[in-house]
Amino acid sequence: MSIAEPWLTSRPAAPLRRPPSHSSRAPEAKLFVEAQASRGGEQKSGTLCGKCGRWTLLLGLASRAATRRGRRCVAHAVEFQSWDDEEESVNAGDDDEDADGSDGSGQRERYSHGISSGSWASIFQREGFDWSQIAGRTEKGPKSNVALIIGYDGSNFKGLQQISDPSGNFFATVESELELALLKAGAMLPSNFGNLEKLRWTRAGRTDAGVSAGCNVVTARLIVGDGETALDDLVERVNSFLPPEVLLHSAAVVTSRFSARDDGSRRSYRFFVPSFAVVPSIDAMRSALAAINCEDPRGLGFEELKTLEDLAGLRQARVSAETLSRLREALSCFEGTHYFANFANAGLASKDRQAFRTLRSISCDDPFVDENGREWLSITVCADSFLTHQIRKMIATAAQVAQGSLPLDFIKAALNRHVVACTPRFPPVGLIFLRPYFECSQRGKVLEETLSSERVEARIATWVEQLRVAVMKEAIDGQRWVKWMACAVAWDDDQRRLAQKVLQDYENSQERQRLRKLEKRASACQVAAIVSSRGEPLWIGRLPWI
Repeated sequence: MSIAEPWLTSRPAAPLRRPPSHSSRAPEAKLFVEAQASRGGEQKSGTLCGKCGRWTLLLGLASRAATRRGRRCVAHAVEFQSWDDEEESVNAGDDDEDADGSDGSGQRERYSHGISSGSWASIFQREGFDWSQIAGRTEKGPKSNVALIIGYDGSNFKGLQQISDPSGNFFATVESELELALLKAGAMLPSNFGNLEKLRWTRAGRTDAGVSAGCNVVTARLIVGDGETALDDLVERVNSFLPPEVLLHSAAVVTSRFSARDDGSRRSYRFFVPSFAVVPSIDAMRSALAAINCEDPRGLGFEELKTLEDLAGLRQARVSAETLSRLREALSCFEGTHYFANFANAGLASKDRQAFRTLRSISCDDPFVDENGREWLSITVCADSFLTHQIRKMIATAAQVAQGSLPLDFIKAALNRHVVACTPRFPPVGLIFLRPYFECSQRGKVLEETLSSERVEARIATWVEQLRVAVMKEAIDGQRWVKWMACAVAWDDDQRRLAQKVLQDYENSQERQRLRKLEKRASACQVAAIVSSRGEPLWIGRLPWI
């Protein structure tokens, strides 16, 4: 329960040059500026053109070319990119660049990274295995930007995204398994295997280790094939090579500029939490720890945790109406736009815009009892985006408020950007990424229709139900929730002491803000008195006050 040290990133500033006048630009550049301005493109900060070296002001739409072809000035951006959506082809042929990442003339390397240590290609390369022998195809074919709708059980994976470990260690992730299945299914060439950047890979949400997904979306430029059933055939082939923990629900062809991350409007999660983590069961767990003479529960094994569960009577714990009301009240404090840095894994500055997130809704359903007699709570969260570990920390804090370990004002204090707070964190077991939404993006309209179709919704609902059963089973086999509860009780005194300090800091911050407002008001009154003594009118906006 510690907060990481704040980190800062910096980069050397580019040498400043005087921006060229509009008269020095080519005539087509003026047309390009006017066309993009009429389409509402925002103007970005100045940068140096990667071709001519001139200083230029790139438009918001033009800046997208920088991620793929290097930054270009407005004149040269016309040569390399057409920004008309109607002129784009979603089923274009192979890229002009060769498969190894360089252009046809060999003048410029497109990709600066080699084989990722998080890909199966690093294992094959280490063992001297030629992965073209397991590839579904070796010849080039027409490519399309395809959105893959996937679901997975993350209990055995180190998260969704591939992990590029500096030491070269390989960690099993969902993307590593999906990339290998795409290679075997013939959706990609062997020369592109090992580096997802070559496929222009994007993802809607990066889930942590142990977090599952009923529906997640990744996009990549893949070889689909011809015919009306080409996408369905691709889904069937890929599923035949995926492990049982990963399932490809469906696929949809999207525009070449579509990004699963940038075009997503909001994300929704569901968290299954056992009732004994919410009800006031601290005294029962403390007595159980004393019965087995345990001071540090972090090293307890499966049998000891099972004994703790029986001694504390956690399986028979039930949420009362009063406790459920306190939990819902605590959860409602997170709705809206707030400063969530204290509920993130990494330290963020008090004025960092990344720390502010908008939580659309958070609700807790009525409790239910599983087949083994345990009671569970289902909490659904929907937001535009989330910070790392934000959901697990928010719900854990609300649960301890419902237990009585933390006061309700602790949440209000932790949401204040002038206060640094240490917040608890639930284990990832039980957290499920329900689905992303793309209804606010014109480019994501086709994908949203696919996600909302009856066939895909039925598949997602079936997979979410399987994940729910897996969560209930893990409560018996893993006992991770019992271990978390034991650790929370063991350090409950420290948590309460830190909470008191947070509340005191919050009160001091509120007092400083109140005094600052009084100072500003007093200064305004002094200015008004001085101006009125001179006989000059007082102005508020454009109208005179006196």
